[in-house]
Order: sequence, then structure tokens, then C-alpha cells
Amino acid sequence: MKTVAFFSGYYLPHTGGVERYEDNLAKNLTKQNIKVIIVTTKYEEKLKEVEELEYATVYRLPIYKICSSRYPIIKKNKKYREIMAQLKKENIEFCVLNTRFWLTSLLGAKFAKKKNIPSILIEHGSSHFTVYNKILDFFGHIYEHLLTNTIKKYVSDFYRGIEGMWQMVRTF
Repeated sequence: MKTVAFFSGYYLPHTGGVERYEDNLAKNLTKQNIKVIIVTTKYEEKLKEVEELEYATVYRLPIYKICSSRYPIIKKNKKYREIMAQLKKENIEFCVLNTRFWLTSLLGAKFAKKKNIPSILIEHGSSHFTVYNKILDFFGHIYEHLLTNTIKKYVSDFYRGIEGMWQMVRTF
């Protein structure tokens, strides 16, 4: 059975377009006999760090609580290392990174490069990330460009929404 890993800032029960997109894609890939792993953040204490769903295994990484509701920052502590050790044991053959500005996308890009497996980034947005503050947004845009340029060093294929899904299915 082939295995694909999705890396995303958030996943259900967090609600948003990327979360629904990823959930539907995971369910459909499972129907095609593809194992799905979702690597995301543990943005609420009540969430399990590792959760087996009917159609996917979800790994939730610890984060700092500073701005977790808007931008999860991964906490690279003992729990993070334990979860990443579990993830490395999975027979992942392909990585899908969702949205260029999440730190989980950078993590996924580096993970794929280190394991020498292909990865793609699917962009879901149409503009810069914003906090609706001109000064913070200015610095946020600079940060976003730096992060995107760093990810480009690891990932050669960038797609938008549905185009990315079809590219991934064709590759698999």
C-alpha cells in the first residue's frame, strides 16, 4: 500500500477551507487503497497527539500558545521529537505540503528532502497572510517571502488547489 503524508498548520476539528480540502482528499485517497498520514499541530489541549481515524492517522505536534489561534509555532521539545520519531518509522512515499506560510510546510519539505521522497506544495490562498495591522503585516509579508524562498530550496513543484490534487494523484 502506498503512503502519502499531508503537512498542514491545522486539521479538523479546526474548521477552514484547507482542513475540509485535506479531509475530503484523505477520504478519497483511502478509497483508492492509499494510506494517508496527516501531520498538523495540537492547537488545543484536548486533542490527541496521535489519532487513528477510519481513513487516516493524524500526528499533532506541540505548539507554543502565543498565537496558536492564528499562527501555530511548533515547539521542538521532547514530545515533538517522540512524534517525529514515530513519523520517521512510517513508510511515507510522498509528501503534500498545504499552504506556503505554515511552519508545518517547511517541516514537511525538510522531512521529504531528508528521506529523499518527492513532495509538492499546494497553495490555497490568493494573497498574503494578514493580521489586519499595517506594521505587523509589513513584517509578516517579509517573513512569508523568506519562508517561501526557503521552502523552494526543498520543493520544486508548487500548485494551486485542485491542480495540486490532480498532480499528486497522477504522481502516485
